[in-house]
Amino acid sequence: MRENTRPEDAVKLTIRLPRAHVDFVKAYAHAHGTTVTAVIDDWLRKLRTEASREDEVLNPRVAEIAGFVHSGTDLDAVYADWLEQRHR
Repeated sequence: MRENTRPEDAVKLTIRLPRAHVDFVKAYAHAHGTTVTAVIDDWLRKLRTEASREDEVLNPRVAEIAGFVHSGTDLDAVYADWLEQRHR
């Protein structure tokens, strides 16, 4: 359990998972010096954070320029070209 989770807030949950998943999460927790509960708690916190980001509405100005730069663009080269042109 995380430090900011009070024991009285914790609830026991029994779930059924494939043996391979259980073996994996136990080995993962052991290898990282943590518990299965902490691994699952961290994963759920990450999911909640991602879900809250999906619900955010972009500022109209940001939405207007979002996707302006195509993936795969070498931004360092673009910036270097811009600096070179600016300082001519």
